[in-house]
Amino acid sequence: HFFALPFCRFWEMSWIAWIFAVLAALLGWRLAVGPQLEPALFEYGGPLPQLVPNHRLGAAEHLFEGQVHGPEGFAVDKNGLIYTSLGDGRIIRFKPEAKKFEEFARTGSNLTLCNGSPSTQPICGRPLAMKFDSEGNLIVADGYKGILSVDPQGRVTPLVVEAEKVPLVYADGLDIAPDGMVYFTEMSTRYPILQLFLGLLDGDSSGRVLSYNPKTRETKVLLKDLPYPNGLTLSHDGRSLVISLSLISAVMRYDLATGKTSTLVRNLPGVPDNVLKHPHRPTYLVTLDFKRAQPFDLVTELASRPMARKILARLIPSIVLLLLTPSYGIVLEVDENGNIVTSYQDPTGRTGWLTEARVIGEYLYLGSWLNHFAARVPLSALEQ
Repeated sequence: HFFALPFCRFWEMSWIAWIFAVLAALLGWRLAVGPQLEPALFEYGGPLPQLVPNHRLGAAEHLFEGQVHGPEGFAVDKNGLIYTSLGDGRIIRFKPEAKKFEEFARTGSNLTLCNGSPSTQPICGRPLAMKFDSEGNLIVADGYKGILSVDPQGRVTPLVVEAEKVPLVYADGLDIAPDGMVYFTEMSTRYPILQLFLGLLDGDSSGRVLSYNPKTRETKVLLKDLPYPNGLTLSHDGRSLVISLSLISAVMRYDLATGKTSTLVRNLPGVPDNVLKHPHRPTYLVTLDFKRAQPFDLVTELASRPMARKILARLIPSIVLLLLTPSYGIVLEVDENGNIVTSYQDPTGRTGWLTEARVIGEYLYLGSWLNHFAARVPLSALEQ
């Protein structure tokens, strides 16, 4: 026992030393092989707007729970069928009163591995924003496949896969003008969906806004070097594009006649995704992926600290950053002057991680890039 006691203490200390050595080795390995970024400095500008919390989205009805993954956006055909784009590459459709859906098309391969995981989406496809053209074709922005046309029989035809000899990396938002011109965003020319959070940490500003003329099949780059352009819609008067900029929590305008840009609203209380015209009044529905917290906001704090973002990118996997972000459902209604007229919220996060808010009939339909359900709220409930 006299000799065993010091040996046991030495053994315990050795194990502790081994644990620290392994942790140090893992840290060093992560620093060595982690993403090598040179993050850009960016700012939001001004204090966060003070929103009064409400629960207008709290009673949202969840549709097809557990049967779908990431119903990002919606579209409606001439017969009133509703279509939504899923994370596994499927586009499904359903009647507003139905409890079942049917598969309409797939933008990628139909394989058993197509389960909605981001790692499978380069093969399976990731349809995002969608809209029907005047001929009944569903025009789709797919994050990996580019701009696609899906005919009424569900047959998929690629329309745009590159622009100015640069392949599309992350097609995202989309709208169609009355003359048939297709306008769309490319969120990044450097980071695909799988590296979305890495691009955020990098402060990536390689995004583009483009147009596609179906008559001439010509694609033009209208804007470039943008900080994560996401959602896009034609303005109410049709003279400009209204575009959300996810990286800097802002919404901008692009004048189609002059090519000039201006800021509609900046320093939003969250990260904006899709932006859509409200069909009943001259406002825009801006959906926020997640809310920037008050009084302390990690996203804002990191914006002015590129070195901290560089270290985080090397040390912490993107999924960990996602898990550290609380779910909070929020949709803003913004007028033509950039004023936040009202907001629709779910502070509980039951219906959070939202990407799109689209008025269809008597409901506001809510899309998500993450949820395993689509959601909707009666318009009458939102006015209370």
